Amino acid sequence: MTSIMSEESSSIKGENSRLPLLPLGVSLSSLEGLLEALYYNFNKRGDIYELAYEYELDIDELMPIIEAAKLLKFVQLKDGDIELTKLGEVYVKSGRKGRKKILQKSLKNIEPFRTALELIKEKGEFDIEEIYEKLIEKKYGELEAPEMINKLNETLINWGLYALLYEYSGDEEIFEEQEAEFN
Repeated sequence: MTSIMSEESSSIKGENSRLPLLPLGVSLSSLEGLLEALYYNFNKRGDIYELAYEYELDIDELMPIIEAAKLLKFVQLKDGDIELTKLGEVYVKSGRKGRKKILQKSLKNIEPFRTALELIKEKGEFDIEEIYEKLIEKKYGELEAPEMINKLNETLINWGLYALLYEYSGDEEIFEEQEAEFN
């Protein structure tokens, strides 16, 4: 697993480049559902339209999930087919702890998680307004729609907490440094 992760991480662009943004509103469970369907029901590769038909999804609903899986390097697209990568296969075969470790490493190279971790390193904590403003400064103009701040918050909570990137205090609505290191 380590060699796959370091291989994948080495292709990430330089520090000042704009990193990819995880499609906001995609749930972790829908991503896992896609990966498991490919592995167990489609022999690791399938036609995108057949997959959408089989699971009664509109292609517009499926594409953001595929994009998230692609950004995480869990799938690749070839000639209208979607195929699990080695990392995607390892993710599906892993237990909960293994999946968390893989996500923890993968999310560090994708926005909004990179900025979240930068803010924590810088200040120890941040709120949704701070990260929203920071991402707008970094030229993520697609976040400027009014409903996007809620989707951003939801994504940071659901994905980041699962991967143990940081903690979240619901009472104070503050994201803060993870207390214990994940082993």
